[in-house]
Amino acid sequence: MTMKTVCTAVVFVGISSVAYSQSFDGVYNGSFDGSVTAMSCNLDFQGMDGGPFVIKGNTFFAVEGQCDLANPTKLRGIDGRLFDATCYSEGMEDTSRILFLRDPEGIVIHHRGQTQLFRNCK
Repeated sequence: MTMKTVCTAVVFVGISSVAYSQSFDGVYNGSFDGSVTAMSCNLDFQGMDGGPFVIKGNTFFAVEGQCDLANPTKLRGIDGRLFDATCYSEGMEDTSRILFLRDPEGIVIHHRGQTQLFRNCK
């Protein structure tokens, strides 16, 4: 393999990783019961209880923390991606797997045994 081929492969892998997570980029209603509140889609409240969840690039921003997403795995026949997640919250770091599935109303997230529908903010 030539150096040019190796560099091209590295660039392609980097671009494809970003492209997978960006397909879920958006602002999602932070209200767990799905109701729209003054906070649930307002970016001024992002990171707070009841504020919106945000996916931007390779980062999932949640309540009082965030997860860096890596190694996206496309799921055959399913509009979803499985990621390795390194999450940071309250000064702690841990790793886990996180699954994002597209839903007509938003995104379904399965993380640490919990599954939740987060509706798109409009």
